[in-house]
Amino acid sequence: MSALSATSRCFDGFGILEQKPMYWESKFSQKLQAFNLQRLEPHQAKALSDIINILPTALCLVIYAVHVGRGDTRIYIFDWNYLRQRYDEKRNVLKKELELLPYNPVKKGVVNFTHIIKG
Repeated sequence: MSALSATSRCFDGFGILEQKPMYWESKFSQKLQAFNLQRLEPHQAKALSDIINILPTALCLVIYAVHVGRGDTRIYIFDWNYLRQRYDEKRNVLKKELELLPYNPVKKGVVNFTHIIKG
């Protein structure tokens, strides 16, 4: 049994994107506010980091969905390599930063992974 499959559910989802394995954790907010990275549990952060060590070409993502207003739900897709140091330093993604970052809108219930925020 691998360490990744031990006792807790390792990921919110996994799949293939651009012919690469993809693993993600996701969080949701009812309003546009700072993304508190401590909402990621330590085992979730470790699992994302472990996958990068095992499969260096894998996409490890943190998806932050934000309901901004009626008909305006924004999906911020962060590469774990971009967030990992901030997570370790307990530095959140501030609201004013989010307002400047590219996001993926939800259109008719569909999200395209057009913008992935990388370091």
